[in-house]
Amino acid sequence: MMITTQTDSESAFFAKTKLLPCLRESPGTRDIVAGLGRDDITKEHIITPAMFIQIQGPSLSGLQSKTIHYILNDEMWRWKKGTMAEILRRANAVRNKKVLSVSQGGEQIANEYGESDWDEWGAWWHQGTQKIFHVQCPHCEKYFSPETRREDDGKFILCWDETPETRNIETKEWNWKAVRQTVRMQCPECDGVIENRERVRRELVQNWKYVQTNFNNSPGHESFRYSGYTLWWRDWADIIESFLRAKDSLRRGSIEELKAFTQKEEAKFWTIKDKEIPIVNTKGAAGYRVEDYDKGAAEEAPQINGEDQRFGFADMQKDRFPVCIRAFGGGGSRLVYCEELQKIEEVDEAVKHYGLKSGAFALDVGNWKSDALDFCHQYKWSAMRGRDINNFTKTRGKRATLLVPYQRVIEYMTGKAHHVKGQKIKVLEFSNTYFKDVFSRLRAMEEHQIPDDICQLYVDSMESETKDSKRGIWRQIGKRPNHYWDCEIGITFMAFLYKLVGAPEPETEESSH
Repeated sequence: MMITTQTDSESAFFAKTKLLPCLRESPGTRDIVAGLGRDDITKEHIITPAMFIQIQGPSLSGLQSKTIHYILNDEMWRWKKGTMAEILRRANAVRNKKVLSVSQGGEQIANEYGESDWDEWGAWWHQGTQKIFHVQCPHCEKYFSPETRREDDGKFILCWDETPETRNIETKEWNWKAVRQTVRMQCPECDGVIENRERVRRELVQNWKYVQTNFNNSPGHESFRYSGYTLWWRDWADIIESFLRAKDSLRRGSIEELKAFTQKEEAKFWTIKDKEIPIVNTKGAAGYRVEDYDKGAAEEAPQINGEDQRFGFADMQKDRFPVCIRAFGGGGSRLVYCEELQKIEEVDEAVKHYGLKSGAFALDVGNWKSDALDFCHQYKWSAMRGRDINNFTKTRGKRATLLVPYQRVIEYMTGKAHHVKGQKIKVLEFSNTYFKDVFSRLRAMEEHQIPDDICQLYVDSMESETKDSKRGIWRQIGKRPNHYWDCEIGITFMAFLYKLVGAPEPETEESSH
């Protein structure tokens, strides 16, 4: 028998802390493992005259060995490409083979031709019977799959109340105690209400069955799916709170929480459609003009309703400075300034005129590094640079690494200002891919607005780039002007640093991946 764990480093831990205690307590194997010595148990094997168990991670080097009759796989969604196929070859030569694979949902990816395709785990699951866990409604006695909402018509099965008592109409903030009390399940067939109580949940899952949805499966290949709603000890209010927080994160432009909820809680596969970038008509009617937020002769610039913070960004060019300023608050944002300036002194005047706080204005130092760093030092602005990568790797401890969408680097100043030559300055580098995804989703929502009198150059800039589905990065369309687009991406990154947009926490991965 072979057991393949999530990673190589976890195989020894799994064998000694989980598998071996289980074998010693089970009546069928207790006597077999009773006399095992230290030499009989290694990080890769448990060996007895009557039993051989191989435990390892999903490394391809460990799979080029003898044929195995029984294989148990854990969390294949984390495996590298080619691993699943290699493991199946280990059992193909055996007549009475049995392969059991247990994992959360995988995802749909773009293949080498740019077309949608399943990852290896997804392809393996979809080749099976695709049996879905169903429970029987206590009212109409019909069976249905307990999930957030039904896939065919989008009807919600797990319900909650959205009222002024459960959610603030202006700020869109949830009253979690109030909304949790309204959570219940509703039968999609008869609309009968099923209360969220432990006794009710326990009784509900007593009458269950699996319903096959794929009748063109490979012979002998069965696949099953059951969600977190099928566990009677799981409070539905906890699951719905996770769902609503994920939807709030989506409103901030991030899909990470919703993806994790779909894969882990609902045990579904994340599809290409789920992560599509919305197509937006830039010319909206928000009901305000740029001049509405120009302070004129007043002491302070007008603020938007519930304003928390405003940010500005300049995309430095050889002969001009395209500048955008956007204010955030009340769960949304408004673009309050958009202009091309000719001199760096004019940029500084705009920053002061619109009341930007220290550190809330940034200059792109990607193209004109030397002069840009001098300007950032002189005017106390933040120095930023976008890079065409998905994420940066940050080490935490000896084993784990953190995948983050930005990093801080220290650079030496080498510009024309001789009095600062050799001095160090901090530069924030951010993932263009990540924050262009975030901004593209934000601008699809009515809460993030542009003025009615926005210039045509801004409109053209918003349509200047497209995402390459094959490579997963954004690219410029021909020679379309994209300077205001770059300004908005920089502002989105600053709003992320203040936790106003994007995912609140980055994703942790093992260093071996």
